[in-house]
Amino acid sequence: MNFARYGLPVMRAAWSAALWAAVIAFALLLGACGGGASTTETLPTASAECDPTNPSTFDECGSVVVAITDADGDFVNYTVDVTSMELETAAGRVVETLPRNTRINFTDYVDLSEVMTVATVPPGVYVAGTIRLNYDDAEVYVAFGDASKKAIVMDLDGNVLGDTELNIRLDDRDQLRVNRRSTAFLQLDFDLEASHEVDPAATPAEVVTQQFIVAEVAPVDEKDIRVRGPLADVSEDESSYTVAVRPFHDRVGDHGRMKVFTTDDTEFDIDGESFIG
Repeated sequence: MNFARYGLPVMRAAWSAALWAAVIAFALLLGACGGGASTTETLPTASAECDPTNPSTFDECGSVVVAITDADGDFVNYTVDVTSMELETAAGRVVETLPRNTRINFTDYVDLSEVMTVATVPPGVYVAGTIRLNYDDAEVYVAFGDASKKAIVMDLDGNVLGDTELNIRLDDRDQLRVNRRSTAFLQLDFDLEASHEVDPAATPAEVVTQQFIVAEVAPVDEKDIRVRGPLADVSEDESSYTVAVRPFHDRVGDHGRMKVFTTDDTEFDIDGESFIG
């Protein structure tokens, strides 16, 4: 497994989508949960003993890695606040996966995905969810000739967006299954190009949106997947290290833990010096 650039004190890692299935089988672990992805064909069942707010129950939990990506569009900057992201099981249990408000510029993620959170969740089959955005302090700019122009974002009725809610839907062939002590993966694609119509001639530019999310548990694209955050732990015996996830240039957040096992082919860039192994 090759990792693209690492620097201290902030660690950065990137994986191709083709390698992700192998990585998630043994490397992406939420610190206290441990274990690898389950190979059982039995459907997971919700555990009454797992409480994501109580670390003493984490042995009964699983975890889910949520990554964000986007498709190319007319935007130079599309920065908004993500205030909540909930997932819902087939049994109706709702779990919050985002520990704090997170500010994201979606145009940064056209060519890659970034891990937004590694959340502890009860075992179960997750079939839906909700993500909430706030546009009060949004920074939205569209391409206008050789320059850019500030834009306002409106719904289909012409109302300027403030708080908005988007539904996450997973069909029967693409459900998110989380087993006890295992890690599942979910990628969310905001696809700004398909969900927004831009009028750059107006001043400010006007953007009309009918927002939707493409949710995938097995992405078919070949984008790299990046994880950022400070180094939390190193195990020489396991040849592994753990990153405290802080996505999107966040300097103080705590979005879970990700353990990465290295190999003889792992590439590091530490303080400008390259290492392999």
